[in-house]
This record gives sequence, C-alpha cells and structure tokens, in this order.
Amino acid sequence: MRVRFLVDFRGVLTNEQFFLAGTEAEFDVETAKVLVAEGRAELVDQDVSQRGKGR
Repeated sequence: MRVRFLVDFRGVLTNEQFFLAGTEAEFDVETAKVLVAEGRAELVDQDVSQRGKGR
C-alpha cells in the first residue's frame, strides 16, 4: 500500500530508513495500517496519484 508521511519518521516499521514529511512510499498492508493508525502517514489513493501523468 502506498502512504504519504505526515511527519518526519525513522523507526522499526521502516527498518530505520528515514522519510521526510510529504514523502510517498510503498509498504506491505500491515505496516501501512500501523503507520496510518499511529498518525504518522496517510494512505495515498493510487488512482488519484496517477492523474495527469502521461498527458
């Protein structure tokens, strides 16, 4: 699932990889759900994120 980070984050959920707020990244379903539940990220609607590309 694709998420967009709402805050700068580095932690166990991302294998200590650092993500700046606003960065989009792909994670497995369970990790994405935890990041969203903790308020660290929001789900990205993949259909919306692809709009305007290829025009």
